[in-house]
Amino acid sequence: MGEAFLTFLPFFRVEADCIGFALGTERRRRAVGSGKSRRTVTYEVDVERSVEKSFARTYPALNVAEWGLQRVDLQGDSLVPFDAGALERLGMVFPPTVSEVAVVEAALQQFKRESDPAAGLHRVRFRFLQTLRERTSVIYYPLWVVRYRFQKRAYQVLVDAEDGSLAYGKAPGNDIYRAVMMVGTQAAALFVGTTLLQHWGGGFEWLMFIGLAMLAVLWWGWRKFRYGGVVVEGTGVETRPGLTESIRSLRKARSASEALRWLSQGGLGP
Repeated sequence: MGEAFLTFLPFFRVEADCIGFALGTERRRRAVGSGKSRRTVTYEVDVERSVEKSFARTYPALNVAEWGLQRVDLQGDSLVPFDAGALERLGMVFPPTVSEVAVVEAALQQFKRESDPAAGLHRVRFRFLQTLRERTSVIYYPLWVVRYRFQKRAYQVLVDAEDGSLAYGKAPGNDIYRAVMMVGTQAAALFVGTTLLQHWGGGFEWLMFIGLAMLAVLWWGWRKFRYGGVVVEGTGVETRPGLTESIRSLRKARSASEALRWLSQGGLGP
Protein backbone atom coordinates (compact mmCIF):
# COMPACT_ATOMS: atom_id res chain seq x y z
CA MET A 1 0.00 0.00 0.00
CA GLY A 2 1.11 3.54 -0.79
CA GLU A 3 -0.13 6.96 0.24
CA ALA A 4 -3.74 7.97 0.88
CA PHE A 5 -4.98 11.56 1.03
CA LEU A 6 -8.21 13.55 0.74
CA THR A 7 -8.79 15.77 -2.27
CA PHE A 8 -11.59 18.00 -3.57
CA LEU A 9 -12.07 17.86 -7.35
CA PRO A 10 -14.23 20.46 -9.13
CA PHE A 11 -17.20 19.43 -11.27
CA PHE A 12 -19.69 21.48 -13.28
CA ARG A 13 -23.27 20.63 -12.41
CA VAL A 14 -25.44 21.42 -15.45
CA GLU A 15 -29.20 21.38 -15.02
CA ALA A 16 -31.82 22.03 -17.69
CA ASP A 17 -35.32 21.06 -18.82
CA CYS A 18 -35.89 19.99 -22.41
CA ILE A 19 -39.33 20.46 -23.98
CA GLY A 20 -40.37 19.91 -27.57
CA PHE A 21 -42.56 18.10 -30.03
CA ALA A 22 -42.26 16.75 -33.55
CA LEU A 23 -44.61 15.92 -36.43
CA GLY A 24 -43.67 13.33 -38.99
CA THR A 25 -44.18 9.83 -40.26
CA GLU A 26 -43.08 6.52 -38.85
CA ARG A 27 -42.42 3.38 -40.84
CA ARG A 28 -44.27 0.26 -39.77
CA ARG A 29 -44.63 -3.25 -41.10
CA ARG A 30 -47.47 -5.71 -41.18
CA ALA A 31 -48.08 -9.12 -42.69
CA VAL A 32 -50.83 -9.50 -45.30
CA GLY A 33 -52.19 -12.57 -47.03
CA SER A 34 -51.87 -16.13 -45.93
CA GLY A 35 -50.03 -19.26 -46.93
CA LYS A 36 -47.62 -18.90 -49.83
CA SER A 37 -49.00 -15.48 -50.71
CA ARG A 38 -48.15 -14.09 -47.26
CA ARG A 39 -45.88 -11.06 -47.49
CA THR A 40 -44.74 -8.12 -45.43
CA VAL A 41 -45.93 -4.64 -46.36
CA THR A 42 -44.19 -1.45 -45.23
CA TYR A 43 -46.32 1.63 -44.75
CA GLU A 44 -46.05 5.06 -43.12
CA VAL A 45 -48.18 6.43 -40.30
CA ASP A 46 -48.50 10.06 -39.24
CA VAL A 47 -47.30 10.49 -35.65
CA GLU A 48 -46.97 13.31 -33.18
CA ARG A 49 -44.42 13.10 -30.42
CA SER A 50 -43.81 15.34 -27.43
CA VAL A 51 -41.05 15.36 -24.85
CA GLU A 52 -40.59 16.97 -21.45
CA LYS A 53 -37.47 15.81 -19.68
CA SER A 54 -35.25 17.18 -16.92
CA PHE A 55 -31.49 16.71 -16.78
CA ALA A 56 -29.02 17.20 -13.93
CA ARG A 57 -25.53 15.88 -14.61
CA THR A 58 -22.00 16.52 -13.49
CA TYR A 59 -18.97 16.99 -15.72
CA PRO A 60 -15.32 17.31 -14.71
CA ALA A 61 -14.06 20.89 -14.50
CA LEU A 62 -10.42 19.89 -14.91
CA ASN A 63 -8.30 17.57 -17.00
CA VAL A 64 -9.21 14.06 -15.86
CA ALA A 65 -6.29 12.34 -17.60
CA GLU A 66 -4.68 11.66 -14.22
CA TRP A 67 -7.83 11.02 -12.20
CA GLY A 68 -9.99 9.26 -14.80
CA LEU A 69 -13.21 10.26 -13.05
CA GLN A 70 -15.88 11.44 -15.48
CA ARG A 71 -18.83 12.10 -13.17
CA VAL A 72 -19.98 11.96 -9.56
CA ASP A 73 -23.31 10.97 -8.06
CA LEU A 74 -24.89 13.77 -6.04
CA GLN A 75 -28.06 11.87 -5.18
CA GLY A 76 -28.62 11.93 -1.45
CA ASP A 77 -25.64 14.23 -0.80
CA SER A 78 -26.03 17.47 1.13
CA LEU A 79 -24.61 20.58 -0.55
CA VAL A 80 -22.99 23.29 1.57
CA PRO A 81 -21.58 26.70 0.54
CA PHE A 82 -18.03 26.73 -0.76
CA ASP A 83 -15.38 27.66 1.82
CA ALA A 84 -11.89 27.56 0.34
CA GLY A 85 -10.13 27.89 3.70
CA ALA A 86 -12.08 25.09 5.35
CA LEU A 87 -11.50 22.73 2.43
CA GLU A 88 -7.76 23.47 2.28
CA ARG A 89 -7.45 22.51 5.93
CA LEU A 90 -9.03 19.12 5.14
CA GLY A 91 -7.24 18.20 1.93
CA MET A 92 -6.01 19.25 -1.51
CA VAL A 93 -8.30 21.60 -3.47
CA PHE A 94 -7.98 21.82 -7.26
CA PRO A 95 -9.40 24.85 -9.12
CA PRO A 96 -11.40 24.50 -12.35
CA THR A 97 -9.24 24.54 -15.48
CA VAL A 98 -11.84 23.73 -18.16
CA SER A 99 -13.91 26.33 -20.00
CA GLU A 100 -17.32 26.55 -18.38
CA VAL A 101 -18.89 27.94 -21.56
CA ALA A 102 -17.68 25.01 -23.66
CA VAL A 103 -18.84 22.42 -21.11
CA VAL A 104 -22.30 23.97 -20.73
CA GLU A 105 -22.78 24.34 -24.48
CA ALA A 106 -21.75 20.73 -25.12
CA ALA A 107 -23.91 19.49 -22.23
CA LEU A 108 -27.01 21.26 -23.56
CA GLN A 109 -26.40 19.83 -27.01
CA GLN A 110 -26.09 16.40 -25.41
CA PHE A 111 -29.38 16.90 -23.57
CA LYS A 112 -31.09 17.84 -26.84
CA ARG A 113 -29.75 14.79 -28.65
CA GLU A 114 -30.98 12.44 -25.93
CA SER A 115 -34.44 14.02 -25.77
CA ASP A 116 -34.97 14.66 -29.49
CA PRO A 117 -38.63 13.84 -30.23
CA ALA A 118 -37.84 13.34 -33.92
CA ALA A 119 -35.43 10.47 -33.27
CA GLY A 120 -36.50 7.39 -35.20
CA LEU A 121 -38.96 9.17 -37.49
CA HIS A 122 -38.77 8.38 -41.20
CA ARG A 123 -39.92 11.84 -42.27
CA VAL A 124 -39.86 14.95 -40.12
CA ARG A 125 -42.34 17.69 -41.07
CA PHE A 126 -41.87 19.88 -38.03
CA ARG A 127 -39.68 19.79 -34.96
CA PHE A 128 -39.33 22.09 -31.98
CA LEU A 129 -36.86 21.47 -29.15
CA GLN A 130 -35.72 23.96 -26.55
CA THR A 131 -33.94 23.97 -23.19
CA LEU A 132 -35.38 25.92 -20.26
CA ARG A 133 -34.29 26.80 -16.73
CA GLU A 134 -30.61 26.30 -17.46
CA ARG A 135 -28.50 26.32 -14.31
CA THR A 136 -24.77 25.79 -13.82
CA SER A 137 -22.83 25.48 -10.57
CA VAL A 138 -19.38 24.32 -9.48
CA ILE A 139 -19.26 21.38 -7.08
CA TYR A 140 -16.11 20.51 -5.12
CA TYR A 141 -16.49 16.81 -4.44
CA PRO A 142 -14.49 15.02 -1.70
CA LEU A 143 -12.56 11.94 -2.80
CA TRP A 144 -10.01 9.74 -1.10
CA VAL A 145 -7.02 9.04 -3.34
CA VAL A 146 -5.41 5.69 -2.52
CA ARG A 147 -2.31 4.49 -4.34
CA TYR A 148 -0.88 0.98 -4.22
CA ARG A 149 1.54 -1.28 -6.07
CA PHE A 150 1.00 -4.81 -7.29
CA GLN A 151 3.72 -6.90 -8.95
CA LYS A 152 5.89 -3.77 -9.47
CA ARG A 153 3.04 -1.87 -11.14
CA ALA A 154 1.41 1.27 -9.67
CA TYR A 155 -2.36 1.68 -9.43
CA GLN A 156 -4.63 4.43 -8.14
CA VAL A 157 -8.11 4.29 -6.63
CA LEU A 158 -10.58 7.11 -5.96
CA VAL A 159 -13.02 6.41 -3.15
CA ASP A 160 -16.17 8.49 -2.70
CA ALA A 161 -15.72 10.26 0.64
CA GLU A 162 -19.50 10.72 0.97
CA ASP A 163 -20.63 7.08 0.95
CA GLY A 164 -17.38 5.10 0.75
CA SER A 165 -18.12 3.56 -2.66
CA LEU A 166 -15.52 3.04 -5.37
CA ALA A 167 -15.70 6.08 -7.66
CA TYR A 168 -12.86 5.15 -10.02
CA GLY A 169 -10.06 2.66 -9.77
CA LYS A 170 -7.62 0.60 -11.74
CA ALA A 171 -6.86 -2.97 -10.80
CA PRO A 172 -5.10 -5.93 -12.42
CA GLY A 173 -7.23 -7.34 -15.20
CA ASN A 174 -7.74 -7.20 -18.97
CA ASP A 175 -11.22 -7.57 -20.43
CA ILE A 176 -10.32 -9.79 -23.40
CA TYR A 177 -7.85 -11.88 -21.43
CA ARG A 178 -10.30 -12.23 -18.56
CA ALA A 179 -13.15 -13.27 -20.87
CA VAL A 180 -10.98 -15.87 -22.61
CA MET A 181 -9.78 -17.27 -19.30
CA MET A 182 -13.30 -17.44 -17.88
CA VAL A 183 -14.78 -19.25 -20.88
CA GLY A 184 -11.73 -21.47 -21.34
CA THR A 185 -11.60 -22.42 -17.67
CA GLN A 186 -15.28 -23.34 -17.60
CA ALA A 187 -14.83 -25.47 -20.70
CA ALA A 188 -11.75 -27.15 -19.17
CA ALA A 189 -13.62 -27.83 -15.90
CA LEU A 190 -16.50 -29.43 -17.79
CA PHE A 191 -14.06 -31.50 -19.85
CA VAL A 192 -12.32 -32.74 -16.70
CA GLY A 193 -15.62 -33.50 -15.01
CA THR A 194 -17.17 -35.40 -17.93
CA THR A 195 -13.96 -37.33 -18.59
CA LEU A 196 -13.67 -38.47 -14.98
CA LEU A 197 -17.35 -39.38 -14.87
CA GLN A 198 -16.78 -41.81 -17.75
CA HIS A 199 -14.38 -43.73 -15.47
CA TRP A 200 -16.52 -43.36 -12.37
CA GLY A 201 -16.25 -46.50 -10.36
CA GLY A 202 -19.09 -45.54 -8.03
CA GLY A 203 -18.98 -44.32 -4.47
CA PHE A 204 -19.24 -40.92 -2.84
CA GLU A 205 -15.47 -40.54 -2.52
CA TRP A 206 -14.94 -40.71 -6.27
CA LEU A 207 -17.69 -38.14 -6.82
CA MET A 208 -16.03 -35.83 -4.30
CA PHE A 209 -12.73 -36.22 -6.13
CA ILE A 210 -14.38 -35.18 -9.41
CA GLY A 211 -15.93 -32.15 -7.76
CA LEU A 212 -12.64 -31.09 -6.18
CA ALA A 213 -10.84 -31.47 -9.50
CA MET A 214 -13.37 -29.23 -11.22
CA LEU A 215 -13.16 -26.68 -8.41
CA ALA A 216 -9.36 -26.66 -8.67
CA VAL A 217 -9.55 -25.85 -12.39
CA LEU A 218 -12.14 -23.13 -11.76
CA TRP A 219 -10.04 -21.65 -8.94
CA TRP A 220 -6.96 -21.50 -11.17
CA GLY A 221 -8.99 -19.83 -13.91
CA TRP A 222 -10.51 -17.34 -11.48
CA ARG A 223 -7.05 -16.23 -10.38
CA LYS A 224 -6.05 -15.72 -14.01
CA PHE A 225 -9.34 -13.93 -14.61
CA ARG A 226 -8.83 -11.57 -11.68
CA TYR A 227 -5.12 -10.79 -11.82
CA GLY A 228 -4.36 -10.33 -15.52
CA GLY A 229 -3.78 -6.94 -17.17
CA VAL A 230 -5.65 -3.83 -16.03
CA VAL A 231 -9.38 -3.28 -15.55
CA VAL A 232 -11.17 -0.02 -14.76
CA GLU A 233 -14.17 0.00 -12.44
CA GLY A 234 -16.20 2.51 -10.46
CA THR A 235 -19.36 4.57 -10.40
CA GLY A 236 -17.57 7.47 -12.09
CA VAL A 237 -16.64 5.55 -15.24
CA GLU A 238 -18.21 7.21 -18.27
CA THR A 239 -21.16 5.19 -19.61
CA ARG A 240 -22.74 7.73 -21.84
CA PRO A 241 -21.25 9.57 -24.86
CA GLY A 242 -18.29 11.57 -23.58
CA LEU A 243 -18.43 15.33 -23.30
CA THR A 244 -14.99 15.66 -24.89
CA GLU A 245 -16.33 14.36 -28.21
CA SER A 246 -19.28 16.75 -27.98
CA ILE A 247 -17.00 19.75 -27.38
CA ARG A 248 -14.74 18.68 -30.24
CA SER A 249 -17.70 18.32 -32.63
CA LEU A 250 -19.02 21.74 -31.59
CA ARG A 251 -15.64 23.32 -32.30
CA LYS A 252 -15.51 21.64 -35.70
CA ALA A 253 -19.00 22.82 -36.53
CA ARG A 254 -18.16 26.36 -35.42
CA SER A 255 -14.94 26.32 -37.45
CA ALA A 256 -16.78 25.05 -40.52
CA SER A 257 -19.47 27.74 -40.24
CA GLU A 258 -16.82 30.45 -39.82
CA ALA A 259 -14.92 29.14 -42.85
CA LEU A 260 -18.09 29.15 -44.98
CA ARG A 261 -18.90 32.68 -43.84
CA TRP A 262 -15.35 33.76 -44.71
CA LEU A 263 -15.61 32.20 -48.16
CA SER A 264 -18.99 33.81 -48.79
CA GLN A 265 -17.42 37.18 -48.02
CA GLY A 266 -14.76 36.64 -50.66
CA GLY A 267 -12.04 35.30 -48.43
CA LEU A 268 -10.19 33.73 -51.40
CA GLY A 269 -10.51 36.80 -53.56
CA PRO A 270 -12.03 36.95 -57.07
